[in-house]
Amino acid sequence: MVAEFIAEEGVLKGLFISLEKGEEWTVGRDPDQSQIVIEDPKAARLHMRVRKTADGYEVENLSETIPLLVNGEPIEAPAFLEDGDTVTLGETLFRFYPEGKPFEGEVGFAVPGMEEDEIPSEEEEVEKEELVEEPEEEEEVSQEEEVSEEVEEEVSEEVEEEIAEGEEPEEEAEGEEPEEEAEELPEELEEEEELSPFEEIEEEEMREAGVDLTPTTRFLIKVIAGPNTGAEIALDLDRKYLVGTDTALCDIILNDLSVSREHARLDLSEDGRVEIEDLESRNGVVVNRERITTKTPLIANSVVALGTSVFLLIDKETPSETIAAPIFEAPSPEEEEREEEAPPEEIMPPGKKKKPKKPPLPLGTLVLALVVAGLAVLFGVGAVSLFKSEEVEFEKTDYLKELEAVTNEFPGVRFTYNQSSEKLFLMGHVRTGIEHGELTYKLHGLPFLRSIEDNVVNDEAVWQEMNILLSKHENFKGASMHSPEPGQFVLTGYLKTEKQAADLIDYMNVNFNYLSRLQNLVVVDQQVVDEVESSLLQKGFGAVTATFNNGELQLMGYLASNQTDTFDAAVQHFKEIPGVRLVRNYVVLVTPEQGVIDLNRRYPGRYKVTGYSKHGDVSVNVVVNGKIVTRGDKLDGMTVTSIQPNVIFLEKDGLKYKIDYTG
Repeated sequence: MVAEFIAEEGVLKGLFISLEKGEEWTVGRDPDQSQIVIEDPKAARLHMRVRKTADGYEVENLSETIPLLVNGEPIEAPAFLEDGDTVTLGETLFRFYPEGKPFEGEVGFAVPGMEEDEIPSEEEEVEKEELVEEPEEEEEVSQEEEVSEEVEEEVSEEVEEEIAEGEEPEEEAEGEEPEEEAEELPEELEEEEELSPFEEIEEEEMREAGVDLTPTTRFLIKVIAGPNTGAEIALDLDRKYLVGTDTALCDIILNDLSVSREHARLDLSEDGRVEIEDLESRNGVVVNRERITTKTPLIANSVVALGTSVFLLIDKETPSETIAAPIFEAPSPEEEEREEEAPPEEIMPPGKKKKPKKPPLPLGTLVLALVVAGLAVLFGVGAVSLFKSEEVEFEKTDYLKELEAVTNEFPGVRFTYNQSSEKLFLMGHVRTGIEHGELTYKLHGLPFLRSIEDNVVNDEAVWQEMNILLSKHENFKGASMHSPEPGQFVLTGYLKTEKQAADLIDYMNVNFNYLSRLQNLVVVDQQVVDEVESSLLQKGFGAVTATFNNGELQLMGYLASNQTDTFDAAVQHFKEIPGVRLVRNYVVLVTPEQGVIDLNRRYPGRYKVTGYSKHGDVSVNVVVNGKIVTRGDKLDGMTVTSIQPNVIFLEKDGLKYKIDYTG
C-alpha cells in the first residue's frame, strides 16, 4: 500500500494524492515547479515537500509567505507525520494515511441480511481470487442475474396484490391494459437491473472520490475569446492577481502570444470593489471597448480584452437581467363573432367568369423604375456633353517662381532645376536639422518634381560633431564651435599658450572641411597678458601686474594716488580687448611718500654705504657694499636714478626705492 493524502475539507474536498514512484515529492500550484499540482488558489506555487525516510514520512514548508499547518499548527522545520494527521495547504485540509485509507472507511460492502462475521476479510478475498480461474466478469453477471430474478419476483407479487384488491380496468381499455402492463414490466425490470446494489455502491464511491471544484467565491472571470476560451477562474476578495504569460510570476496565466509576460493586475478589495491596472503592456488593456491608461474600476459583466484574449467579470451577488419575451394575446370573443358574421363571397353563375383584379404595383418596383429612368436621363446628358468639343487651355506654371518661393525661406540654400528631366539639384547650408526637414517636406509637395538631389549641409550636425572631437583633445577642451548663420562657423573659447593656438589651427586644417567659412575667435591667455603688461609699462604702471584666465583679467600691485585717472582710462581700454569678459582691479593706492620704499627699513644692514665722492656740493659716486655706484648703475636689479646728499634713489618695475646714508 502507498501513502495517501485525502482532502476532507475545502475547495478540493474528495481529492486523493498518492505518493508513488519515488522517495520525495513536491506539492504546489505551479506545474513547472511542483511534481504534484493542486488547483487551490490559496496555495503557494511551491508549497510543500514530502520525503520518505526510514523513520516515516516527513513534510517541509517551502513557501515563505503561506504557512503549512500540521494538525492546525504552522511548522517552521521539517516534521514527521503520523497516521491520521491533518495537513492544511491553502484552503484545503488533507488527512494523511501512511498505508492508504482503510477500506472499510470508504465504502460499506455489507449486503442486507449478512452478519459482520460473514463479511470476508481482504486476505480471504485475495486467496479466492488466486484460486478461482473464471474471470471476474462471469461472477458479476451471475450476481446481476440473481438480483434481477429477485426483482422480478417482487414485481410479480405486487401485480397479483393489486389484482386481488379488485382494481378493475375500464371496459374500453380491457384489451389494452394487459399489453401495456406487459410492456412496462420489462422496462421496470431493466431499470431495476441497472440499479443493482453493487452499482449503487460504485456510484456512491465515485461521488465520494470526485473533486468538488465548484467555485465558492463571489467573483469569477470567464474567458470568452482567445486561446483559453471557456476557462473559468475564481477570484478571492482582499487579494491581488497578476495576469500574464509568465508561469513563474503570474497568478492567472493566459497562453496567448498577444499577452505580455506581466500584462495587468487585478485588485479585489475586502468590500467587493474590483480594479484593473495596465502594467505597461505591449497591446494594452481594453475595458468595455475603451483602452485604459490608469487604474480602472470594473463592474459586473465588464468585458476586458488583453490582446486577443477576452474575459467577462461575473459577480454572483448581482442579479442577472432577464430578456422580456413578446406577449401574444388571444383574440377577444367580439373579434371572433365579427369574423363569423362576415358575409360569404358571392357565388358567380356557372356561365360567367369573374374578372381577375389587377394586382397593385409594388412600391419597390415603382422606386426601381424611377431610379432606372433617372440613370437613363443622366447617361443621355453625359453622352451629349462628352462629344461636345471645346478648346482646352493649359495653365502655364512658372516652376522657377514656385521653387524660389520655397527656397527664399532658407537663405543659405541655392538650387538648379532641369525642366526637361524634372530634376532639382540643391546645395548650400541650413542651420538645423529641423530646417532641413521642413525644406525637404515643402519640395516633395511640388507635383512637377520627379527627383531631388539633396546636397544641403546641416550646420548643426557639423559643429556638434566637431565639438565632440575637440572635447576629446586635452589641449582643446576650452574651445568650441557654433553656427550663428547658415554657412558660417565660429570657433570660440580660451587657450593658455600660443603653442596650443597653433596646434588648434593645424588640427582644424586637417579635420574641418569648411575652412573658408570658419572664423577663428579663440582667445590666447598669454597674448592678452602680454598686451596688458606692455600697456601698463608704457603708461608708467610698472608696479601693477596682470593675470588672465577664462576671460577674466585681474590687476594687482601698487599705484600712486595721483595716477588714478590715468589708470582708470587704461582699465577701460583693457575691457575692450577681444576675449576680456571681466576686469577685476585689485591695485592698492598709496601716497607719493608711501610710494618710495625705504630699503634700510625693509632690509636692515643689507646695504652699507662706506664712502662717497662729491663734485662741488653734488654727490657723484657712492660706495655701497664695497662697490662704487654712480647714476644709471644697477644694484640688485634696481637702477640708480639719483644720488643726493645722504640719500640714494633707485627704481625697479615702476617702484621707487631709497637708501639713506650719512654724508
